[in-house]
Amino acid sequence: MPVDTGIENPIRALRKRLGLSQGQLAVTLGVPFEAIQRSEGGNGGDHLPRRVVEALVAAGADAEELQQQYSTWRAAQRQAGRQALQVALR
Repeated sequence: MPVDTGIENPIRALRKRLGLSQGQLAVTLGVPFEAIQRSEGGNGGDHLPRRVVEALVAAGADAEELQQQYSTWRAAQRQAGRQALQVALR
């Protein structure tokens, strides 16, 4: 589960800006719902799923900027997770 780091997931931010649910964004982009769900949850690793990136680029997004924002968000998530683990182990 994502930790509140003050940095919003760029996929979630885009979806909210468009006023769409995860399912609606998936249909709009032509990708599986699970791809959006994984991207927003950070369960897809350090890189966005290729199909999600391709669909967003086709819709006018900048792939490099999107990946950079996502990488920044993932790094913040990892750091917050490490800090939470250190606190829990004290």
